[in-house]
Amino acid sequence: MEQYVLRLACADGKAAKIFFRWLEQHFGPNCYPDTLTNLGTDGVLAFGDLEVKARMRDRAQQLIFGHEITNVFVEGHGDCLGNQVESDTHRQHVLQACNVVEGWKLKTKAGRPVNVIGVYVSKRREAVEVLCGHLASAATAAD
Repeated sequence: MEQYVLRLACADGKAAKIFFRWLEQHFGPNCYPDTLTNLGTDGVLAFGDLEVKARMRDRAQQLIFGHEITNVFVEGHGDCLGNQVESDTHRQHVLQACNVVEGWKLKTKAGRPVNVIGVYVSKRREAVEVLCGHLASAATAAD
């Protein structure tokens, strides 16, 4: 079964490959990540300009409706060009960004709230750490 997720992530791409591998392990090979990017997206979402966040929110909602997305990932990663902070601070930014995205009250076409999951990719790009939220498969979301 084909499934889409939404990834709100950094534009520099350092974490993409490990996240995609991790996503396939958890959701299978027929999971496709739509991606909205900025430099240091977690920092932008946590502390950025309201207009930038509003554009991201509107684009996210369009993708959620169009691809029946139930899982939205807020991703941060070590050695980030756009959000140059220590790992523990970076994790806090991901959590704050998740709070912002949850505040958007994004809903599926069926009117159900989406799952917001915060993830952090290590500086060495060897692991994905789930910081908050829970994973829901397409079957779980449809129940």
